[in-house]
Amino acid sequence: MKRYVLECEALSPIHIGSGEEINAYEYVISQKLYKLDLDKLLLFLSQAERDNILRMLETNIVSYKNFLVNKLTKSDPSLLKEVSSFSILVSKAVNNFYQEKSNDPLNLLPVKLFQRGLNGPFVPGSSLKGAIRTAILFDRYRPDLNNLLKQNLRDLRTNKWENKVLRSRDAGDDPFKALKISDTFESLQTVVLNASVHTFRNGRWEKDQYQILIEAVFNQTFKAELRMDTDLQNYMEMSGKSSNKITAEEIVESCRKFYYANLENELKRLVGSSAIKAYSNLQSKVREIVNNTNELTFPLRLGWGSGFEAVTLSMNDSFKELVRIVAHRLARPIRSVKLVQDVLPLGWLKVTMKEI
Repeated sequence: MKRYVLECEALSPIHIGSGEEINAYEYVISQKLYKLDLDKLLLFLSQAERDNILRMLETNIVSYKNFLVNKLTKSDPSLLKEVSSFSILVSKAVNNFYQEKSNDPLNLLPVKLFQRGLNGPFVPGSSLKGAIRTAILFDRYRPDLNNLLKQNLRDLRTNKWENKVLRSRDAGDDPFKALKISDTFESLQTVVLNASVHTFRNGRWEKDQYQILIEAVFNQTFKAELRMDTDLQNYMEMSGKSSNKITAEEIVESCRKFYYANLENELKRLVGSSAIKAYSNLQSKVREIVNNTNELTFPLRLGWGSGFEAVTLSMNDSFKELVRIVAHRLARPIRSVKLVQDVLPLGWLKVTMKEI
């Protein structure tokens, strides 16, 4: 068994969504976002107040939100922590947006929450492993596989093409079976940021009006553990199940090639946008990572807003041609990108592998 610590540094905001959103009547922002626990809140209210807010919940959501703000930030601010299940830092821009829109009955100000466990936000090991898998699939894909897959297009439609790339029959002899990545060790410090979609229209980049509030990790380091089961790898090789061991060196080189290419492509598309400076700065950091010959270090991109190219093999021309045959049409050019605070890309991570 080989074990590695994955030391991760968030180079840009990262949002690993839990699928849960909270609306403005479920939280209050006062320096931080406080997720309210209605059951706890009711315990601290008089009978008249309880009856009043339950009635407002059904008939006037703006009045209910105003009651919460007045009660918990003005009348009795010491109560706020007592009736909250957790709190999250908020950016200045989000705080201002909340104050501006809090009385708008049509805007529920939904916040997309980060993946959460009993101890707080964390990055799932499955997200890290999935990002590594995409890079290795991209690197291992060869043009001669097109002829093989054309003979049975059903494999492509059912994602069995991955078995062909990895030279495995099924999940039982998939070489990734010997790789285990833990969830991040510690609870992460997150912050609510505002994101928006920018779309290329009429020869220029335009920002969509709708603001998306996300809980994200940014400017933070965290750790996970990668375990490489060498006994299982050897057994699979000896039994003829798989002769495609995945090594630490392959992980590093595949991720370097795939994600640097992804960054370069996105940078070319964004010429003329408000994000070009931030992307250029990011490119300098990623270039330094891929040129590092002293450490097992590589870039990854994961989570919401990473973009189509970062989670598919669409940058591979041979694979793109095969998809065209199956879909009976050319892939549409990418004409939109999600940005934080109008300039920052999403999902970028520096990872350093250290054997333990």
